[in-house]
Amino acid sequence: MTLRIPMLILIVTLLWGYSWVTMKIGLSYMEPLTWSFWRFVAGTLTMFAILKIRKIKAPARREMPYLAVLGLFQLGLNYFCVMYGMKFVEAGKSSILFYTMPLFNLVLSFVFLKESISARKIAGVVTGFVGILVIMGWDFYGQRDLQRLAGEGLILCGALAFAIANMIVKKRYNGSNMVQINAWQMLFGTISILIAALLLEWGKPMEFNAVSVFTILFAGIFGGAVCFLGWYLVLAEADSTVAAMSILFVPVISLIFGWLQLGESVNLGVIIGMGLIAFGIYLVHSIKDKRRITR
Repeated sequence: MTLRIPMLILIVTLLWGYSWVTMKIGLSYMEPLTWSFWRFVAGTLTMFAILKIRKIKAPARREMPYLAVLGLFQLGLNYFCVMYGMKFVEAGKSSILFYTMPLFNLVLSFVFLKESISARKIAGVVTGFVGILVIMGWDFYGQRDLQRLAGEGLILCGALAFAIANMIVKKRYNGSNMVQINAWQMLFGTISILIAALLLEWGKPMEFNAVSVFTILFAGIFGGAVCFLGWYLVLAEADSTVAAMSILFVPVISLIFGWLQLGESVNLGVIIGMGLIAFGIYLVHSIKDKRRITR
């Protein structure tokens, strides 16, 4: 793996990590889908400006249905679940729940992409998942109400939608122009979010001020256009499970930013969990063993 991929992973991790804080703040000013729509309007305009500058043509007409499905899973279903879930769950813990995605990714890549699964990959993903559970703390299992439970379930559904989108990219768009793919899936995803927002949030108040506009622009341009493009480039060049496992540091970053800016708590469990996640990443990236399960 070249230095380019680790650098892309680092950039995506930092930007996506802070985006969870902006998402939580944005919910203070407008409804979840309304805020998500404005966010991805900013991201989509950025991506199409890049297409214009680089003179990248539109994809073939036969690809449009596939890109629409990709946008539905990557943005529409994903952010419908995540943003409504975040109404009841803290930013840091929301990102932790969402980044159970590598577990879904591992199963889906084995079933649909026929990727082999080494003992180290399994151990790495399991270790990382244990680290996530430790970070979540014992209050994940106790002292919860039905709203929090529903919110956590929605975020897990968002993680599954993201993993399905990963499979579509790996299956159909491996080697494709990722600027083009990202721009058009984002357009279709934004349209799906708009339709849902009009159906579910019509007439609800929106407050535009310096803070809300900042959250929209940061999450849309950097957490949306830049991160999705970077993620697709990583996904196209790296093993899907390795790529998915690498960004398990996103919830760690979001926990740190959530603690600094939103006053969300960080305890010993967070420190232990960070160590487990780091060890899990080491296992996934270390020399592959010969004991593999294949299909």
